[in-house]
Formats: sequence, structure tokens, C-alpha cells
Amino acid sequence: MSKKAKSFQIEINDSERSGKPVQEVLINNRVIGTVSSEDEKEYLAKINSSEMRVKSLDEGVEWIISEYNLHQL
Repeated sequence: MSKKAKSFQIEINDSERSGKPVQEVLINNRVIGTVSSEDEKEYLAKINSSEMRVKSLDEGVEWIISEYNLHQL
């Protein structure tokens, strides 16, 4: 028996928190995580209380989406 495919609307919005630029990852108009630049070569991806240091913005977004799909937060 196969599962029904779900469609998600994923958006990335630029915002600012504590004076730093942050990219918010939204799924179905709900913020699920953020990616912020730590320095030129390192980013910090956050979802709830979990954090992950990544090498690019794309890698951070991919990690947030995979965590969301894994745990359906």
C-alpha cells in the first residue's frame, strides 16, 4: 500500500534578528527554522532546540526540511 504524496509550499524569507540577517524557512506559511551566517564560510541552521553548523545556506535549508520531514514538527 503506497502513501499519498503530500505537497508542501516552501518559502525562504529574509529577516533580521538581533541585528543579524537571518533566512526563515517557512512550510505552508509557518516558520519551521532559520539559517543565519556565522562568518563567510559557516552558517548556523536552527529548528526548535536543535542546531547544526553547515557550510552553505542551501545545506542549512536542506537540513531543516529533512528534520521537518523526519519529525513532522
